[in-house]
Amino acid sequence: MSVRNLGYRATRASSCGKYFADIGSAGGHRSMAKGVVPLRGFRDKYGNLQADEFTGKVLALALEFLHEHQPAEKRLVAKA
Repeated sequence: MSVRNLGYRATRASSCGKYFADIGSAGGHRSMAKGVVPLRGFRDKYGNLQADEFTGKVLALALEFLHEHQPAEKRLVAKA
């Protein structure tokens, strides 16, 4: 997974570390970072998910990450 941004609102390396350091490796700098997660590490943390569950979990993590790094005025709001 590769995470990039325009500008310097937050440090990408620490963000990747938050999500991936306990199950893989992560690092980078302010504008770019990379996290590498072995499938075994992902399974150890989230279970041996079926393909659709795996896709759903990756999507949920990506949306959480994106929401966390949006300026407050642009954050997505879930509709009830």
